[in-house]
Amino acid sequence: MDRLTGKNGAFWPSYVDIMTTLFAIMLVLFTISYGRFKGREKSLVEINDSLQVFKDKYNEIRSIYTAVENINPQYFEFNPTFVKHIFKIQVTYQRGEFDLNKLEDDANGNVARANSLRQQIVKAGEEIRSTIVKLQNNDSIKQDIKYLVVIEGQASKDGFNTDDWHNNNPKSRI
Repeated sequence: MDRLTGKNGAFWPSYVDIMTTLFAIMLVLFTISYGRFKGREKSLVEINDSLQVFKDKYNEIRSIYTAVENINPQYFEFNPTFVKHIFKIQVTYQRGEFDLNKLEDDANGNVARANSLRQQIVKAGEEIRSTIVKLQNNDSIKQDIKYLVVIEGQASKDGFNTDDWHNNNPKSRI
């Protein structure tokens, strides 16, 4: 007779059944947990890969900004409001002309000043060209990034006369 239960019978087989059942439950829980862990690990790897792509793109953009920020301030100033560089040298042409050899100073007889201004314009153009070449040759920038250089001019408002060259400002807005 069993001292604990007061019954005749095997005491240990019931413990073996309980332990086997608990082991089976623990095995199922372990399998489920391991599967979830692997699933999360896989998603974390995917997230990490995505973050690496974003990091690479960010570094490319920073590299471009660094190259553009290093444009010579002698010729250009950065306007943060419009996020663009503006040519600092005032260039005025003769009325009705747009040729670099027909500056207003040429007409006024100030050829030395006109020649100096032409040299500055050419150097500023070379500065833009060298910046573009640096960007093209930069190994840290991938080739899928495109660049757009916009060179714009503003016409003057000389008055509202009848000839074609006085009304430059309204015409430039058309």
